[in-house]
Amino acid sequence: MKNIKSSSKVFLSEIKEFKYNYSVDYTNQFKKDTLAILKSGLDLELMRTVIRILATDGKLPDEYKPHRLKGNFKDYWEPYKR
Repeated sequence: MKNIKSSSKVFLSEIKEFKYNYSVDYTNQFKKDTLAILKSGLDLELMRTVIRILATDGKLPDEYKPHRLKGNFKDYWEPYKR
């Protein structure tokens, strides 16, 4: 668990060092979700790439298949790429 938390902190610090055109806010929920991704064994590189693209350009290329969510989350978008 300690190793996962330190990996999460490294991930967040690496993202924060990059200079962006748009602001990036890291909520507590984002931090919890990052820990969950690390615990599940998924690679954070795709997430890091998506955050950098969004913060730099403001939108994702079509290869990430961005799409609107439905229901209570209709105002949000989600990428789909694995």
